[in-house]
Amino acid sequence: MESRPRAASDQVAVSPHVSLGAAPVIDGVFVQVRQVVRHPNIDGDVAYVEGGDLARLLSALPHRFAYCDIPNFWRDHVPWATGDRIASWLWSKHVLVRAV
Repeated sequence: MESRPRAASDQVAVSPHVSLGAAPVIDGVFVQVRQVVRHPNIDGDVAYVEGGDLARLLSALPHRFAYCDIPNFWRDHVPWATGDRIASWLWSKHVLVRAV
């Protein structure tokens, strides 16, 4: 796996292979239709990662950004440490990629 970009000058973006859709998901004890994220490197549709609404988190990111700034973009949605782990998972799945 390619190491995460560390320098603020290293710009990343959401992969162009990401798509959003709607699907039934378990939300607590109920099944509800929610926005889900799809990507070729993710098995199935994903609505939540570590309790964070993945579609909302990805929508909070600008077109290009420094990887190290991700927890700041998500500070109103998930705790810093959770945001860091979610970003790492997204990087490992190539949902986040180096910006071109």
